[in-house]
Amino acid sequence: MEIFDVIEGALKDFQQMWADIGYTEEDQIKEVNGFVGSITKLCTNKVESLKEEKAQMMLDVTHSIDQIKKLAKQLDDGEVELTIWEDLGISPDEDSELAKFAKPRSDVLTLERIADYERLIAEAQVLRRERVDKVNALVVKLIDLWSLLEAAPADDFDEAVLAGNIGHSNEVLMTLDARLEKLLIEKEKRESKIRDYGTKINKLWDKLMVPTDEREEFFERSTQTLGPSAIRSCKKELERLESLYRDSLKILIEEARVTLLQQWDRLHVSKEERINFTAYASDAFTEALLTAHQEEIEKNEQLLSTLDPILRLIHDREKILKEKTSFERETSDPKRLLSKERDPGRLLREEKMRKLLDKKLPQIEAEIVRRLGDWETESGKVFMYEGKSYLEMLQLQLATTNSKIKKRKPLGERDVRDLPSNQSSIQPSTPSKIAPPRTPRAGVKTDLNATFCQGTTPGRGASAMKKPFTPARSGQAPSARSALTPRVGTPFAMDKKVSASAGKKAGAQMTGAKHSRPALTTLQLNGAPPKSTTSGSPPKRPRLSFD
Repeated sequence: MEIFDVIEGALKDFQQMWADIGYTEEDQIKEVNGFVGSITKLCTNKVESLKEEKAQMMLDVTHSIDQIKKLAKQLDDGEVELTIWEDLGISPDEDSELAKFAKPRSDVLTLERIADYERLIAEAQVLRRERVDKVNALVVKLIDLWSLLEAAPADDFDEAVLAGNIGHSNEVLMTLDARLEKLLIEKEKRESKIRDYGTKINKLWDKLMVPTDEREEFFERSTQTLGPSAIRSCKKELERLESLYRDSLKILIEEARVTLLQQWDRLHVSKEERINFTAYASDAFTEALLTAHQEEIEKNEQLLSTLDPILRLIHDREKILKEKTSFERETSDPKRLLSKERDPGRLLREEKMRKLLDKKLPQIEAEIVRRLGDWETESGKVFMYEGKSYLEMLQLQLATTNSKIKKRKPLGERDVRDLPSNQSSIQPSTPSKIAPPRTPRAGVKTDLNATFCQGTTPGRGASAMKKPFTPARSGQAPSARSALTPRVGTPFAMDKKVSASAGKKAGAQMTGAKHSRPALTTLQLNGAPPKSTTSGSPPKRPRLSFD
């Protein structure tokens, strides 16, 4: 009714405004007819729009129903009816809990019913996507296994899988699961077979020392699949290697013997122990003989890896002992410091060698004793070096050396013969007549201290070279050091009565004189310095004393 009131009020307003404007009655009738026509057209259009909306909704509902039926058919979900109520004789109206499951169906398309349809469609679409994803995943796995195993489609279902026309039903899912499980079992069998071939092939490769490049090339070429071709390739390679191995046994055994000999040399195995390994001398080149050599090589490798630090220490000790023997032989020569060929670094090298023998050698020996004792305790074996127990041999040598040191005389009780060779060698064996000293000529430089040095210490000899000997002043008592140590380096002029051979020998021992008459060195062993002389009277001839 409100719409009519609105229209009636509007007409009254129109008539009042038309009268004010001066419209005639005919003009007012035309305006009213136009107004009524516009309203009629608007209502008609609205009705038509509603009819079209209803028709579209009917189409949508029909389409949704068809889609639900189609999805239900694809999912193999039949219609579920509440037949249990009939069996139990229960009516939905009698129980309020069951009433909500018994909604009456009608053709009235309410918003609630449309919402229910939309919810069912959404659930069906989610379920369909899950089924599609599961089927697709199974199909991909199935095709990959066919390719890996080099298998071909066996029936129409396999053809349909390759074509992608198998549907998404529960039956399809069960069939795919069964075939996939069967292919996985076949894959495991073939992998196990190829793995067995690979183990045997790798062992023969190691024995034949096949390069790594050839091994990788074979695997890249022959193990891309698990099909019959891969199995045939592995079997063929195994047969080839077995034939080659039988032909190469002699060469392999000879190479193993070379390796074994090197290991024995590093371990210092004695000749008797080498003979005990009888396989080394056998001429029956069989696989058993090669296996025996390989086992012995492996055992020696383990020993070398464990004993390597000890073997290095033993090598250092043996090297130092050889140097010690050579050093003692050289220092036992009393004429080594009086040779015509100058060797200024000899005393420095000798001192360095003494320090090596006094410090480093005992440290190495103590470390060898400690490590060998630990190793023998842990392994329960005796370390043999050239057929003897190195630990016992070293301990016996150390005990012998210590006993010799304890038996030595104290320094004050030793005579000249007990002194080191480099000190006793400077004493002359027979006293000779020495010409009295005379004043050296001006401009003549003599350097006798570079030839004869006091003591064996390099520093003491170096200081003697830098500063010449200065005789004590007349009436001055010699010091305690000068009384015990022979003085060297005092220049004297050559006497005419000295023989020509003695002059030549003295001239060869001088290092600084470049003039015609070199000076001669006099050894004063009694500690008395020469007396000072004057230019007026000739000095008295000094006497040599060996007290």
